[in-house]
Amino acid sequence: MATRPCNPSSELSAATGDEVTRYNGGWTKSVTGLDKSVANGYSIKGDFMRKGTDIYTVGGVYLDCDIGGSRKNLRRDFRLFRVLEDGVDVLADDTSGSRDWAVGFWDAIEEELSVEVNPLAAFSDAELVAELGRRGIEISGVVANSGVSAV
Repeated sequence: MATRPCNPSSELSAATGDEVTRYNGGWTKSVTGLDKSVANGYSIKGDFMRKGTDIYTVGGVYLDCDIGGSRKNLRRDFRLFRVLEDGVDVLADDTSGSRDWAVGFWDAIEEELSVEVNPLAAFSDAELVAELGRRGIEISGVVANSGVSAV
């Protein structure tokens, strides 16, 4: 899978048109699964990303918490997003401030994580054809729209 550096604050601001800052703090975590035995943020499994040092997986699903508002009246905005080659796609968001905010993301997370990714999609057609040749499989003919020879 391809990876790239990502600044969730600026990329989510660009994608939503909302100002996403880290004025009062915040965090981002990768999303790898759910634990429905709890109905809070601990139900969303994954690893926290380190600010400025982590590389994000293109196609990966992440959860961002932006803590805004004033120091006396904090506001937590949660956004579920997928990292694209050239930005992010916001899948769901919650700015309600409710205690069970995570439950609202469960359906979107299940849908996003159920999409099966073809592991061969990471390789170009030419790389796949070369690997087949290395294994002694001869390729002939042309596959439509790919420009690659096939049987």
